[in-house]
This record gives sequence, C-alpha cells and structure tokens, in this order.
Amino acid sequence: MKENKIDYEKILKNLQETEFDNMSIKYWCNLSCNSITSLDTRIEVINEKILVKGEMFEIEGEARFCSKCNIQISDIVLDDLRLENAYNQYRKKHRLLMPEEITEIYKKYNLTAKGLAEILNFGDNTIYRYEKGALQDKVHDAFLKQISKPNNMLDHINNCKINISKKAEQKLRDKIEKLMIEDLKKMVDELVREMKKEEKYEMTQIGTPIYNKAEYSYIFNQQSIVAA
Repeated sequence: MKENKIDYEKILKNLQETEFDNMSIKYWCNLSCNSITSLDTRIEVINEKILVKGEMFEIEGEARFCSKCNIQISDIVLDDLRLENAYNQYRKKHRLLMPEEITEIYKKYNLTAKGLAEILNFGDNTIYRYEKGALQDKVHDAFLKQISKPNNMLDHINNCKINISKKAEQKLRDKIEKLMIEDLKKMVDELVREMKKEEKYEMTQIGTPIYNKAEYSYIFNQQSIVAA
C-alpha cells in the first residue's frame, strides 16, 4: 500500500498566500445589512447604563457598530467586558471580593478552584465561575472572606464535614499551620517596629521566638520587652 505523506511545505505556502481579510469574523446587523464581516464594523467608546441586581450602574466601554447603518451590534467579547465593568462597580460598592482575590484565596492554600469548592461544600464549578467573573452572592462572599484567614479555615475543617481525602486534608492542615506561623511572625515584627518607632521600649536578652504548635502562639525565648 502506498504511504500518504503530508506535504508540509505546500500547506505552509498555502497559508502564507491566504488573504486573511477574507476570513474576518462574521457579525449580524439587525437591519437590512444582515450578515457582515469585521471589515464592515468599527469600535467606539460608549457610556451605558447596566442594571445589576436591581441597581443601575453607568459604565464606559467599547462597543461595536455597523459601519453601513451606524447601529450598535452584538460583540460577545466587548459586551462581556462592559458587563464585567458593571459587576466590578457593584462589587466595589458592596465591598465584595474581586475575581482575582477569590483566585488568590484557593492558591494561598495550594488548592484548585474545585478543591476549595469541595471543602466549602459549594457546587463543583462555583469558585471557577466566580473567578471567571460571575457575580457571587453576599453569603458566599462573606464565607470566602472568613476562610481566607488561616485560623478560620482551620476551624472550618475541624468542625465541618469536608469532602476530601485524608491525605489532602493533612496537606491542607500542614499548609494552614505554615500560614499561621507566617502571620504570627508578621504580627510580632510589626509590634517591634511600632515600639521602635515610638521609642518606648528597650529589649534585653534577645532570643528567637518559639512557635507553640498546640496553641498556635509564640513564646519568646530569652527575650523581654520593657515599656519605657
């Protein structure tokens, strides 16, 4: 049987000779223009009012227009960006987490979006939808803010049934412990900086803080801080 060989040079040559203008994205104009290509459109900055959960927000963003009849036409990407802008205004007004902040929470614990959803007993795709721009409800937002603090996450896994393996749970506990140590070190460092700044202390027998795992607290080894 004769082997069919792929002529890559011919394929590359055809691609180089292709007029990509003829492959422009298709859009639909609701007037008599009907199907048009991107060559028949233009992008303009518009001011628009968008309703979000019963509240009106005025935003500025790009929109696509038909160059033939000058009416605004649908562009999924641009339309979504304007909606995202309105959602972000709603989040700022109500002090909700931004999508990137939600992403930071699960990465903080070395989890995936689905992994965090399982731990919090949310739907599998809930965290993923939030980080991709879906507007979270206020109850979920409050819960996410709460467990963003390692001590609260520890309380959650200690007191609630979580749908993860024992191995995954132990890895999470180890990560929480590490984060709590880091947080406590920051608190101690900040306290010392403030006391130095105010010049109301003297330190004697400088030593190293010891972390008490059982109580999640520091015991200062050979160190005392005396207020002036």
